[in-house]
Amino acid sequence: MQNQDRFLIGKVAREFVSCLGFEAPAYLGEQAELAAEQGDELSARAWRDIADAAERVAEDRVAA
Repeated sequence: MQNQDRFLIGKVAREFVSCLGFEAPAYLGEQAELAAEQGDELSARAWRDIADAAERVAEDRVAA
């Protein structure tokens, strides 16, 4: 993954955690599942990447 992609994924993940709190990773995972069910694997992969990043952001907030 390119640095620009990582930066954008992290930014989006932080925004979701800011808005949804600790529910963000689950919500993002659901979006990944919906995209996969619709056959949109590219979007599903992006949602999964964001969900993983949101999980890390949420864990960092607990640790702080």
